[in-house]
Amino acid sequence: MEIRLKQLNNEFDNMWHKYHFLIILLICMLLFDTLTTIEFMAHDGIEREFHPLVKYSALLFGPVTGTILCAFMFRTIAGLFLALYLHNFRLLILILPTITSTIAGFYNLFGK
Repeated sequence: MEIRLKQLNNEFDNMWHKYHFLIILLICMLLFDTLTTIEFMAHDGIEREFHPLVKYSALLFGPVTGTILCAFMFRTIAGLFLALYLHNFRLLILILPTITSTIAGFYNLFGK
C-alpha cells in the first residue's frame, strides 16, 4: 500500500511539473463557472440549471453549497484523478473541461 501511495505521489509530481499551468487554468475556469452558476441560480432560480448533477445538488444542499460541492469540488477532483490515471489522455482531460467551463461561465453571464 505504501509503495502504491509513493507511486501515486510521484506521478502527481510529474504531472504537476509538466502541466502545472493547465492544472491551475482548469481550477480557475471551474471556479469561474461555479461562481457564475451561483449568480445565475440566485437570479433565475435553480430550476433553470441545465446540468442535472449540479441542479439536484443545488436543490438538496442549496444554490451555494450544492454548486460548490458539485460544480467545483467534484469536477476538480474527478478531472485531476482522471488526468493522473489516464496518462495517454492527460492533455485532453485537462484542456476540454477548461474550455467547456470557460464557455459555461460566459454563458451564465451573458447568455440570458
